[in-house]
Amino acid sequence: MPHPRAAAHALALQHLDLADAIAGNFARRTVHPFEDLRQVAIIGLLKASARYSPAGGRPFRPYTRTYANGEIMHYLRDCGFAIKVPPPWRDLHASGQKLLLQAVPPAAVPERLRVTAQRFAAGSSRRQVYLPQRLKEPDFGHHQEAIKALGTELIELVQLAGGGQWCAGHDNTSSRRS
Repeated sequence: MPHPRAAAHALALQHLDLADAIAGNFARRTVHPFEDLRQVAIIGLLKASARYSPAGGRPFRPYTRTYANGEIMHYLRDCGFAIKVPPPWRDLHASGQKLLLQAVPPAAVPERLRVTAQRFAAGSSRRQVYLPQRLKEPDFGHHQEAIKALGTELIELVQLAGGGQWCAGHDNTSSRRS
């Protein structure tokens, strides 16, 4: 007997390109790794596919985009910056990190960002305070009810799609939409 949500899971897996696009949009605007955001977007796809009804008259992709965007925004809210950091500092830090990942020499980063070396150093020295947490390996101990409710196939699908990691402190199991 197939899993009761097998059709919904298959529908979500057909639209992994949407999860990639949404995660890429957020990855370009934040310091969060694409892979982490992709996992969160896939969770949004799975939640949307479980609730989607073609009889509602709305196409699947726009419906799912709302869920995936919302899931990432909730993740960023819950696991993003630990303190309120002024947007210019966040932007400066994120831009600097992206340049460093592109192998720009550290000494050239302030010039490329059009800021003084002192301003960049001041923003960079605070990075350990407000860097987001990386997703951690799953600790399913406190998610047992969700595992029973969603079925082990959900976990397997997320792991097959490149996931299986969860953010500490982010409630991936709660329903935020009614």
